[in-house]
Amino acid sequence: MPDRFIADDRTLSTISVRVWAGTPIIGSIVVTASVNGQVDSYIGSTAYLVDAGKDGDTVAGDGIFASDNLKASKQALLGPHLLRLFAEVKTPDGRHDATAYETGPFTVAAP
Repeated sequence: MPDRFIADDRTLSTISVRVWAGTPIIGSIVVTASVNGQVDSYIGSTAYLVDAGKDGDTVAGDGIFASDNLKASKQALLGPHLLRLFAEVKTPDGRHDATAYETGPFTVAAP
């Protein structure tokens, strides 16, 4: 995870995470950023980590999910944030099971 995002609408950051859930992840991993417990929608508002061999992920199907398209807009709140990753799996008996993981802090800085 990068230690800082630049709030300028253009500086891209890459994030990758190894995920092992025992069963395949459904789709992608959703990424949100929060500050003081509130989602900051100006950071990675449409960010998804994929395991498809594209968009920052080097090898499809290896359990490493990545995105090279994370950025902070000029409206992002400056200062420390947490990153939340949300993943969902389908269990062998057909149930959906989801997990969210928060990590950080990282800083949003002025250009």
